[in-house]
Amino acid sequence: MSAESDWQHQYTTNESIAHHRHQNHIITNDFLTHMTFRPKKLMYDSFNNAKVIVEHGCGTGEMIAEIASKAPYTQCYGMDFSEEAIKLALEYKLQVPNVDYRVHDIRSAECPHAGADVCIISNVIEHFENWGQIVDRLVDAYNRVLVIVPYEERIDALPGPAPIDGGGGHCNSFNRNSFMRYRIIEDMVFFSLNGWGVSHAGECPLLYAIMLEKR
Repeated sequence: MSAESDWQHQYTTNESIAHHRHQNHIITNDFLTHMTFRPKKLMYDSFNNAKVIVEHGCGTGEMIAEIASKAPYTQCYGMDFSEEAIKLALEYKLQVPNVDYRVHDIRSAECPHAGADVCIISNVIEHFENWGQIVDRLVDAYNRVLVIVPYEERIDALPGPAPIDGGGGHCNSFNRNSFMRYRIIEDMVFFSLNGWGVSHAGECPLLYAIMLEKR
């Protein structure tokens, strides 16, 4: 199975769609709550002052729609390579007029809306062996890049065959040292029990949010 068919399959049943939407909603709300109340001022100000925010790998579109709904004067864009996911995401445009969606493959050299104030890539790069090349392109193209990934995940405990690069499995584990090559604006580890769930290793469902810019 290719990475493309693996991901397209994620959006073919009502059960899988409901799962993705639930996960996106919970992780978004947990992230925004932690960022606002811990507090993480530099991260918060980056969103609060942004005129344009883009999200790569938006899936069914919940995160960028929620952010757009809280910032009605900010233009927001969500992108995903799955046509099925974008069809579902476009439903939010009826409720949130300052968000738009398009099909785009994050592996492409093109970075739509380059120069945007904030780029978000949430729970995406753990699926790619060459994640550094992806982040490099985003950091070069956008003012600041917010990355959200599982924190210190035990991927060696995952069952079954090796994951497909770019597919549904996780190829990488991340910690605070993973992004030292970039300029780190601010970071935080946060808890998202209902969004992420307990891993196969029985670990706590921690996520790592880190805002980067080019050195």
